[in-house]
Amino acid sequence: MNSLKKIAAAVLAAAMLAMFAACSQQASSGGAGGSSAESAPESTAEASSAASSEKTPVPTDPDEILTKAREAATTINSYSAIVETDMNMSVSGQDVETATKSKMTVFTDPLKMKMTGETQMADQAIPTEVYAQQDGDTLNMYIQTNGQWYVQQVDAATLNSAGMNTGAEAANYLKAMETPTIEGEEVMNGSNCVKLSGMVSGSNPDAREVLQNNASFAQMQQMGADTTAALDNFQMPVTFWVNTETYYVVRMESTATESMNTLIGELLPGSGVTLFHMTYDFININNAIDFTIPTAATETTGEAAA
Repeated sequence: MNSLKKIAAAVLAAAMLAMFAACSQQASSGGAGGSSAESAPESTAEASSAASSEKTPVPTDPDEILTKAREAATTINSYSAIVETDMNMSVSGQDVETATKSKMTVFTDPLKMKMTGETQMADQAIPTEVYAQQDGDTLNMYIQTNGQWYVQQVDAATLNSAGMNTGAEAANYLKAMETPTIEGEEVMNGSNCVKLSGMVSGSNPDAREVLQNNASFAQMQQMGADTTAALDNFQMPVTFWVNTETYYVVRMESTATESMNTLIGELLPGSGVTLFHMTYDFININNAIDFTIPTAATETTGEAAA
């Protein structure tokens, strides 16, 4: 049971790390034509036809697209994201398959976040519920585990490096994207998009600075992982679908198996990751649905474990 709990914690920390990194990279949505925050948008023939009828010229320089995407990211004040993560592990010779689906809603000034989801693992469903609220120079994080609420405070110095400030962080991660390549044009989630692929590497100073201060990296370190080694070997190939009208990112996909294999191997010796695939749909940009943090969370006195 303790081993299962540690695996679950490792999966959640790894998924949150990737999630916050990706949300920081893009902080994007499908724009005015996006769907509601209650479900991920879908591409349809009708949407494809409508979007294609108003198609605009696509830049041919990938660096120009990245620059426009960075500029667009700094204008974001709210968004929602649907995140799906598939992670297959080998633990003590036993294969463990996990699937996590989460929904995030974020308001950036002041910072306010909601994340709910569920991880399916070993015939168990492990729920996740996290809220965060900025109060002056402090970020209060409320985490529900096994029906019990815990609170953790993060100081102002960490606010911009916790992977949740989508303005400066988005620009940093997009700047850190290496060898960008235009793969073509597609209609994704009802938007005309240019498909852009590249790599985010821990060896890049821009990416490394943000990653090493990421709250989820700190959590992995507290759990015993050698995050220095993880940073040295961090390689995250990414594919973006960038809306050619707004330059918001509609979707992001990444298969970061090798990097997560390093993290989990450090945390659980003798274990490894054979698959880590993530898909993100960003929706309701600057039009996210507001929410109220539960009273049971804000009134809790329990402190999250360090």
